[in-house]
Amino acid sequence: MNRIAIVTSLLILTANLSAEPHASQQALASEGSRATARASMEQFVKGQMANGTYYFYDAVEQRLLALRFRDIHGDVRVDEKFHVSCSYFRDQFGRTIDIDFLALPKGQGFATVQGVIHSIDGKERPYRLTLEKATK
Repeated sequence: MNRIAIVTSLLILTANLSAEPHASQQALASEGSRATARASMEQFVKGQMANGTYYFYDAVEQRLLALRFRDIHGDVRVDEKFHVSCSYFRDQFGRTIDIDFLALPKGQGFATVQGVIHSIDGKERPYRLTLEKATK
C-alpha cells in the first residue's frame, strides 16, 4: 500500500514540475507595457468583429462560437515570449467564455497574434505556450 502512495505522489509531483505555468502564475507586465498590450488586444478583437460579434472557432467543441465582447482583464502577464491577458465574452448559448490573447512586442507597441480559450463558465482548459522547434 505504501508503494502505491509513494508512486502516486511521485507522479503528481513530476506532473506539477513539468507543467507550464498558466498566465495567472506568470509575472505581471510593467504598467506601461500592460496598457499598450491591452490596447493591442482590444484593437485586435474589435478589428475582427462583424456587426458586434467576434467569431471564434472552438477546436475542442468543434463548433463556431458567436461571441459578444465584455471586457479585457486589467492584468497582463508575461511569459518567456508573450504578453497574455484574459478577455471575457458571452457566447450564443449564454456561457461566459474567457479567451487569453497573446501579444508580442513590435516596434514601440505590441501585435496581438492569437486567442486561446482559457475557460468556459469558469471550467479551465489547460494549454501550453511553449514554441516547439522542429526536430530533424
